[in-house]
Amino acid sequence: MDADDPRAVRSRERIVSAARELLRGEGPAAVTFAAVAQRAGVGRATVYRHWATVDALRDEIMDEFTLPFFERPGRPLPQWLHGQLRRLADELTTPAAARMTTSLIQRDAADDGALNSRRDRLFGVLEERLAAVLHQAGSTTTRPAEEVAASLIGPLLYLCLARGRRASDDFIRTLIAEHLPG
Repeated sequence: MDADDPRAVRSRERIVSAARELLRGEGPAAVTFAAVAQRAGVGRATVYRHWATVDALRDEIMDEFTLPFFERPGRPLPQWLHGQLRRLADELTTPAAARMTTSLIQRDAADDGALNSRRDRLFGVLEERLAAVLHQAGSTTTRPAEEVAASLIGPLLYLCLARGRRASDDFIRTLIAEHLPG
């Protein structure tokens, strides 16, 4: 099918929409040609015409996924950081975010590397953003950015995902106090 053909454009849009729904609802493993085709109401051959492999489709959909946390720091930094961590903690208690996060943090030894690479890019962005915020706040930590992110975000993952509990504001303030000077 020609990429300018209105039918091809419509089927591609339906396929992408179906893949996004599966990704949000059930995680990356749910995005298969069969599942996407069924949800989009098209034949599997139609999906194959647009993407040679299911990984190419997943890559396109996953590349749209961004982490909206720790961007554009505000002042005062401790309150801004508290707001960001509060938002993250609250988001982690929603079923869709919990499924997506669980899928992202689960390393798959059989994976060809594409999912692991996307995961590393996403988490690398978070680590860089947090390191920049802490540096801006005057932190003199020499710990690697991934350890700083683990010590700020890791406890929220445990409490909200593993334990299914809401993080208290006092808990978040304690995490911040361990990282910001004075």
